[in-house]
Amino acid sequence: MLSFYSPYIDKEIRDFVVGKIYAELENLGTELPQFLIIGGDTNTVQSRIDKKGGNLVLKQHAIQAYDTLKTRFDLVDSYRIKNPYKSEYTWEKLNPEIIQERIDIIYVSNSLQSFIHNSGIIPPSKTCSDHGIPFVHIKGFG
Repeated sequence: MLSFYSPYIDKEIRDFVVGKIYAELENLGTELPQFLIIGGDTNTVQSRIDKKGGNLVLKQHAIQAYDTLKTRFDLVDSYRIKNPYKSEYTWEKLNPEIIQERIDIIYVSNSLQSFIHNSGIIPPSKTCSDHGIPFVHIKGFG
């Protein structure tokens, strides 16, 4: 399992994903686990369904970097697979306007996806933070 906290600026996120996350996984070489679970604060809304309010411009460099990461390491966003049309958010700002985004994401190996029983979000309103908590429930493997 790998957890991370991304920078906020589009191109800095891209550089972080490629230079840190991608490089860290590549450095494992033959020690790379069969199943990966990678999660953290991406600071990136990856589709319009994951954003409500505020500026609707998406960070294209960051999105492309995360897409490349997913492709290279055969990862999926288990929440979006289990909830293709659901809008839930992991971050919110309520003043002066309501802005909600799903920026905290857990990626899992595509081969692990069949063991994901449930994937969801504990909303920020139930945590002591402006962030909610994404989760995956793995069942039936080991």
